[in-house]
Amino acid sequence: MNVQKPAIKAITGGWRNASLLLVNQFLVALAFSGVEANLVLFAKLVLRKSNAESANIFTTWIGTTNFFSLIGAFLSDSYLGRYLTCIIFQLVFIIGLLGLSLSTHDCEQKGVQCESDAQNHLPAFYLSLYLIALGSGVFDPALPTLAADQFDEDEPDEQRSKNTIYGYLYASSNLGSWICTCCAGVSFLVLMSGRLRYKHHKTFGNPISKFTQVIVAFFRNMFFNRVAMVSDDATEMSLGQGQKLYTWKYICSVKETEGMKYILRVLPIWFCTIFTSSVKSKCKCNLYLLNKVQQ
Repeated sequence: MNVQKPAIKAITGGWRNASLLLVNQFLVALAFSGVEANLVLFAKLVLRKSNAESANIFTTWIGTTNFFSLIGAFLSDSYLGRYLTCIIFQLVFIIGLLGLSLSTHDCEQKGVQCESDAQNHLPAFYLSLYLIALGSGVFDPALPTLAADQFDEDEPDEQRSKNTIYGYLYASSNLGSWICTCCAGVSFLVLMSGRLRYKHHKTFGNPISKFTQVIVAFFRNMFFNRVAMVSDDATEMSLGQGQKLYTWKYICSVKETEGMKYILRVLPIWFCTIFTSSVKSKCKCNLYLLNKVQQ
C-alpha cells in the first residue's frame, strides 16, 4: 500500500528549496545555450553543410525539443511526478552533452573539415544532439512547476511567492552561456541535494481517458452542462459505499468537465505559439549565418 507522507512545513518547500531549483534552471540554461548558439556555425564550418542544410539542422532540432516538452508535461503530471521527471531527463541531457563532446573532438580546429575517420562519428553526433533535445525538452515544463509546488496556495504570503517564482525562473533561463557539460553536472547535483526536502504532488493518472470520457459524454448529451454530475464521493454518500449510478462512458465529474473546458480555451494560444516559435527559430538561424558572412 502506497502511503503518502505529509510534508513537514519546517523543512520542505519555501524559498530555501525553491532557490535550488532556480540555480538548477540557470545552469541548465547555460548548458543548453552553448549547444544552441554554436550548432549552426558547427554545421556550416565543420560539417561543411550549406546555409539551407545548416538552417534545417537547427530548426529541426529546436522543433523536436519543443515537441518533447508536450511529452514532458504529460509524464510529469500523469505518471512520474515533476521531481522524478527532472531527475531522469536531466541525466539524459548530461549523457547527450557528454556524447556530443566526444563525437566532435576530432573537429576542434576552426574552419577545418572533419577527416574521414571523424565522419564516422556523425551518427553519434546526431544521436547525442537529439538526446539533448529529449532531455531538455522533457524536463523543461516540469522544473518551473516543481518550483511553484514549493509554495502553498492556501497561505497569502506563499501565494505571492508562487506568482513571483515564475519571473525568477524566466530570468534564470535567459542568462545563457556556452559552458555546457560542467554546468549541467553541477545543476544535477544541486537538484539532487534537495530530494528529501521538496514537496511532491501526487500524480493523477492518465488524463487522456478522462478527456475521452468527457468527449463521449458531450456527444451523447450535446452540451457540457448535462455532461457533469456530482462527484463519486457524493454518489457513494447518497447510495452507499461501493455503489455507483453511472458508467464512465456516459457521465463524468464536474472537475473533469471543467478541466476539458480549460484545455479547449488554451488550445488557440498553444497553436499561436507554434507559429511564433517557428519564426523566432528561423530568424535566429539566419542571424547566425549573416554574422558569419559579415566576418
